[in-house]
Amino acid sequence: MKFNRFWHRKFTSVQVNKNPLEYIDNAFKLIKTKAISRINSDRIEQELLNSCLMGKNLAIIYAGKPMSADYIIEELMRSSKLLKPVYAEILSEYRKGRDKEAFEILYSRVPVKAAKSFSMILSKIDMINEINAKARKKEIEKKPTITVDDFQKIDLRVGKVLSCERHPDADKLFVLKVDLGDGEVRQIVSGLAQSYTPGQVIGKSIVMIANLQPTVIRGVESQGMLLAGKEEKTIGLVEVNGLTPGTKVQ
Repeated sequence: MKFNRFWHRKFTSVQVNKNPLEYIDNAFKLIKTKAISRINSDRIEQELLNSCLMGKNLAIIYAGKPMSADYIIEELMRSSKLLKPVYAEILSEYRKGRDKEAFEILYSRVPVKAAKSFSMILSKIDMINEINAKARKKEIEKKPTITVDDFQKIDLRVGKVLSCERHPDADKLFVLKVDLGDGEVRQIVSGLAQSYTPGQVIGKSIVMIANLQPTVIRGVESQGMLLAGKEEKTIGLVEVNGLTPGTKVQ
């Protein structure tokens, strides 16, 4: 009977006793141990993959909202079997303020390469929340309070877009011709290209700041500013209906 080299080494490493049946029994115990170890490794990898998927799903469900590493680890612990004790230990260390030691536990205890990558992801969650929180705070920072007199300095007028072309030197900008009434036509450079096509803008009745000092944007003069709202990457023009070009907006 022939054995491959791997199992030959395993068999010959077993202590040879006088009883040949005991020798064979010990040899097969080694085989069984090896097989069980491999199965557990596969299961751990699968559970780690499931943990990653759960983390992804939580990120989708709570999109835009901060999530702490504490919360995610707690959820992973509840849904895990083989890794539950590991996550429990991580959570315990994390809550003691030992962040570095907590995340080292995962890849020091779990014998798969992916554990280190997943551990690094978990360790960055709180940092990402902090960065996002600062960005959101900066974004929604309120402007200084102005008086009625300050507001009355702004000349808001209804204008009708006569033409719209792409800026010759900027992909995100349009160059518009806007009718302000009484034969006055203004040229406006505006960053609408990421949300509109030129055809969608032509013919719209919009609100613009008519007394803004002219400025040159990427080589093209702009003689005013359109009013628009912006949410993340989406821009929406402020439109009015039923008012003729040049009408003052109050």
